[in-house]
Amino acid sequence: LHTAYRRQRQMCIRDSTQLRGMSMATNYLYGTIPSTIAQLQETEVVDFANNFLTGTIPSDLGSLSKCRAIYFYNNFLNGTLPMALGDMHELRVMKFTLNMLTGTLPEEFSKLIHLRLLYLGANQFHGTIPASYGNLQNITTLYLYDNQFTGGLPSTLTNLTQINTLRVDQNYLSGPLPDYIGNFTSLVILELDQNSFTGTIPYSIVKLGNKLQNLYIELNMLTGTIPTEICSMYSLTTLDFGVNMLTGTIPDLSLIHI
Repeated sequence: LHTAYRRQRQMCIRDSTQLRGMSMATNYLYGTIPSTIAQLQETEVVDFANNFLTGTIPSDLGSLSKCRAIYFYNNFLNGTLPMALGDMHELRVMKFTLNMLTGTLPEEFSKLIHLRLLYLGANQFHGTIPASYGNLQNITTLYLYDNQFTGGLPSTLTNLTQINTLRVDQNYLSGPLPDYIGNFTSLVILELDQNSFTGTIPYSIVKLGNKLQNLYIELNMLTGTIPTEICSMYSLTTLDFGVNMLTGTIPDLSLIHI
């Protein structure tokens, strides 16, 4: 089901037991998400991205047990993430980036063991990153950037060995950068900048040299030296260690393409 009404004044969803996907993205829809969306029990994709939706996310959305992807990014949604979304056990994709959502991250999301893409960046979430999210072992992309998260990176995230994009930049995270980052050998993008991380750059980071392209660690409180072996990370195209408290010499970066 696809709509292209540029002057949409009211959103109406009719019950259809056969509807497999709903795409209403990039229109001029406004108003709230109707709770009647929960009647579409066969729906596998719900896409309301890039609209002007307001209000909260209905808990009834969590009853869509066959849904594999939900897209609500770039709207004006507020309130918290319903715990009931953790009951969407077939979910592979959840995108709520660029809204005005608040509160903490639900522990119940740790039950979404098939989840591969989790986009929660550019909201107003606070609190710590739940340690239970280490259960999301199929995650390939995790966007938590531009929020108000505090605390450190949980040790349980070491289990996210399939991750290729990790963005936790623009938060209030602190503590040392964990050595387990070097275990994320599929990483292409790693953005840790604009936080309050302390300690040294973990030597294990040089193990990411085969795939890592973008590495941002600027605007933290890191100390110590830059590992000289970083010059062997041939896949790097962007590297930023600026505005820290690093000492020593800058490694010869002439062999990498930055």
